[in-house]
Amino acid sequence: MNTLAKKDEYVRARVPNELKVQAERILKEVGLNTTDAIRLLLTQVVNRGGFPLELKTPNRTTIEAMNSVAEPKKFSSAQELFTDLEDDTDD
Repeated sequence: MNTLAKKDEYVRARVPNELKVQAERILKEVGLNTTDAIRLLLTQVVNRGGFPLELKTPNRTTIEAMNSVAEPKKFSSAQELFTDLEDDTDD
């Protein structure tokens, strides 16, 4: 497939404004615009014969780990923190 062929198709996608703004800011830092990023994504889908990133549903262990990061433990003293760390290493 010639990815340098005439560009005569349009792709439209509705995304939250803040997502678009944040993505454009990051893409600009690496010298790309949204159109370039979408073209790269579609090219990789074709070249790889599938989506270029691994997409899978997280298992229970992963979900629990993600949730524990979202809700960090709080300690009233350094000693309490160290005791908790020691308890975790005993497992």
